[in-house]
Amino acid sequence: MQDFKTRGICPKCESEGPEGTSCARTTCIKRGYHHIPASRLREDELTDPLVGLMADGYLLLERIGSGAFGRVYLAEQSVVGVRAAIKVLTLDDVPADQAADRIAKFQGEARAMSQLSHPNIVRVYRYGVFQGGPFLALEYIDKAR
Repeated sequence: MQDFKTRGICPKCESEGPEGTSCARTTCIKRGYHHIPASRLREDELTDPLVGLMADGYLLLERIGSGAFGRVYLAEQSVVGVRAAIKVLTLDDVPADQAADRIAKFQGEARAMSQLSHPNIVRVYRYGVFQGGPFLALEYIDKAR
């Protein structure tokens, strides 16, 4: 479980504060940024607009991948400290007439994954909406283990 007494850093303004808490700067409060562990902050995280935000109770700590449909983040479920991989569908470069189709495919992937149960397949924790698009909270597998 995360220790809220540990000093964190806001990925947008770089101010310090307890990990997992909202940044106290006015612009960061308006945008919803939280302090993340300083060890997670990388140069590219300063430009990623989602790092430091909460997605339905999951604090996005760092981007760990990206692909044709979106980005994947390492996150921590703030109440119990469970790590998760958050897959966010990005619709930034998708023409408006194709967005509904992209969302339907993402939902189909979520449905299919949630039906599977095998030790070599990650579990789906949650499906939700974040920043105007769908996301999946998935079991996080640490490659270092």
